Amino acid sequence: MKKIIIQVVIISLFLTLIPIPKYKELNHLVLVNKINITCTNNYITGTIFEIIPIKEDNGVEYKEKKYYAKGKSIEELKINIENQTRNKFYYKSIKKIKTNCNRKEIEKTFHIKSP
Repeated sequence: MKKIIIQVVIISLFLTLIPIPKYKELNHLVLVNKINITCTNNYITGTIFEIIPIKEDNGVEYKEKKYYAKGKSIEELKINIENQTRNKFYYKSIKKIKTNCNRKEIEKTFHIKSP
């Protein structure tokens, strides 16, 4: 009996130390498909394309929604775009990045790997 109690205590302590991420419903995510960023002398403009899967009788159809913003830096641009919706942006599904800016800085700011 002591062994069982000790095992339960150890397992419960172990489970309290593991960080469990908060659950996010897929409907509350913005699945980013493409990013277009243009750098000029004064400011940076960007468009993020969200892909929205819509279930139909014969399969899944995809629609696109655009988020557009300006900023003086890539970080400010990202903040301005993300403030347009309450949903969390998911950048790991990016298939294409089109830019004339420093690509490494974009990948670092958006926490993505090269597609």
